[in-house]
Amino acid sequence: DRDLENEDLSSMIRKALQLVYKYYDQGITLEETARQLFVSEEYLSSQFKKETGAGFKETVRRLRIERIKGLLLNTGLKLNQIAELTGYADPKYMSRVFKEETGILPNEFRKSAH
Repeated sequence: DRDLENEDLSSMIRKALQLVYKYYDQGITLEETARQLFVSEEYLSSQFKKETGAGFKETVRRLRIERIKGLLLNTGLKLNQIAELTGYADPKYMSRVFKEETGILPNEFRKSAH
C-alpha cells in the first residue's frame, strides 16, 4: 500500500491504485478503472506505467500473487479456495500464473516455507 502514500503520484493514479487495491481479487480491469476515472484506457495505461513503473495488469497480478503467498503460508486453505479468494476462476490457471511469477508452484511454495 506504500504506493498510496507516494506524493509523486497524480491524484488520478492514486485513485486508480485505490481501486486496484480494493478490487484486485474481483478481476478489476483497466477498462473499468478508466471508466470510473473518466479517462481513456490508453491514457490511464500510459500514465499508470509512467508513474508507478509497472503496467496495470502487472500490478493487479503482483497483488494477487502476494495475497496467494499470504494465504498459502497462513492458512490451510485448498488451492481452489485460494483461487476463489484471489479472483481466479480456475485453480490450475492460478497455479500457472503463480509459477510464472515465482518460479515454483503454490504447493511447493507452501512446503518450502514450513
